[in-house]
Amino acid sequence: MRHYAVVYLLLLGILMFRSGESLNLVNISTSKIVGNAMGTGTQHLPQSYVQSFDQWQAVKENEYTDNFTLVKKRSPNIYGREPLALPSASQSVMIRPSLQVLIKSGIPSYILAGIEFSSDDAFDTDADDDPYLSMTTVAQQWITFAMAVEPNFRIMLYQGEGDGTDDLLTTVSSDEVLRVLELLASQILQLPVAQQEWSQGFHILSLPLFSDQNDGHGSSSTSSWIKVSNTPGEDSLITCLATAETDAREILTLDPDLAEMTVSSILQIPLPKEVKA
Repeated sequence: MRHYAVVYLLLLGILMFRSGESLNLVNISTSKIVGNAMGTGTQHLPQSYVQSFDQWQAVKENEYTDNFTLVKKRSPNIYGREPLALPSASQSVMIRPSLQVLIKSGIPSYILAGIEFSSDDAFDTDADDDPYLSMTTVAQQWITFAMAVEPNFRIMLYQGEGDGTDDLLTTVSSDEVLRVLELLASQILQLPVAQQEWSQGFHILSLPLFSDQNDGHGSSSTSSWIKVSNTPGEDSLITCLATAETDAREILTLDPDLAEMTVSSILQIPLPKEVKA
């Protein structure tokens, strides 16, 4: 049985202990934090400030264990609503959802919906220098860490117009989210590099997630990747939602002010019309 209550009380307790530190900054180009447990309302972080945060990727040592190493990523961030830049002439894109955690002075403090990118060519050639893998995303709406251990908290990936008619690409269950958070608490936060590098300042950690989506390659090691493309001559929107709301699709129909009330993390990346199968 998953220890929802134990994880919740442990991490909420240390979060409340650190609650005196404020990130309440306002700027036109901002990321928003909603659902603050202290009842201070929506907070705004300038993207220029967020860009100074170190980005990290938790990478499994192999497909058969849950042992991780941490890799610092230096690529420019892709903020919500910014178009995806195509670094490859192949113009094919693979995506999968990820769970991002903002670490504040060593404490998991906020949750961000995330998207990882890869090139279809990387699977065919076993390329180690896939330019997509260096990309990092930053959601336009964040939530406090305590929300991630809600029983119905899950992550969904959509493609479409962002108006509620979008196609659901995959769903990551609450059990999978909790499994990854348990690994974060029991293993990743205990790594020497984490304790040394994350004891001060702000860091965004991207955690890989796995779902039942099959990418057509027939390999369990890549089953969480999804190939996306556009209708010729058209573009589309990739949306990642991290939420405990019962009707997640309805969030896609809301304007930003109402979306804040859902206490969901939202990341939307326009997929250029050049992306094709």
